[in-house]
Amino acid sequence: MKPVTKKITFTNADLNGSNQFVYDFNFGTTSISVKWYDKNLIERLTADLFQIVSTGQVILNCGPIDGTNTLLFSYQIDDPTLIPESDLILPFDSQQLIKPMSINNMDKYNMIAREVESLELDKLLGYAFYQDVSANQSDYSDLLNGCQFEDRNKNLVFHRGLRYVLAYLNYAKYIGESYVQDTFTGFVQKTRQDSERISAGDIKRLQQENREIGFNAFELIRMYLNKENEKTPKTYPLWNCTSDKKIYKPIFYGVKKTCL
Repeated sequence: MKPVTKKITFTNADLNGSNQFVYDFNFGTTSISVKWYDKNLIERLTADLFQIVSTGQVILNCGPIDGTNTLLFSYQIDDPTLIPESDLILPFDSQQLIKPMSINNMDKYNMIAREVESLELDKLLGYAFYQDVSANQSDYSDLLNGCQFEDRNKNLVFHRGLRYVLAYLNYAKYIGESYVQDTFTGFVQKTRQDSERISAGDIKRLQQENREIGFNAFELIRMYLNKENEKTPKTYPLWNCTSDKKIYKPIFYGVKKTCL
């Protein structure tokens, strides 16, 4: 994967008793680099003041500061499924507000959400744009949460945001993951007493319906992105897709024709 850059802002109120700013990243990374900018966005060339410790912390011995400063933390995660829970674009509680899953499967959610983000959004947005959105979510509120915009016919329309799209793509994968169980002897269908098992065809239909809802919502997002990039400068310079690009064919998770 390409390096990702996180932008973290901080003030004097965020410093500890030793006038240090401490950033906890708490996940395995490679190729770490850190830069510090003052309130005027002038880089402070004080690399010797940084300390990256093995417990997953960056410590900046900055002393008292003036105004809002910025820390740019660049890193690389070799395995996209290791995206930490705190960095998920759609954490479990947000998923429950859009397309709820059974609370009994909450332990599986982080894995499902990581895999969907790294596969689906990488394809929909392009890897550079996806990684920047994931690393700097506060900069992309309108894209993630939805907003109103004017289409090319001067109509005011509303897109629901990438989190809405992810909720339905996550749910589609969840349906397949909930249908099978990994055991010592291989994958088996889950069965419960007093429950009627639905067919593999029904599972695929439910997956397709939820993926279509997500992809239909993304069509408005794509229209929004293209419209915003007609401005000078472009609102989303990392977005380079055009309206005539087709979404790839749906992927059905966890279900094979031979499972019955």
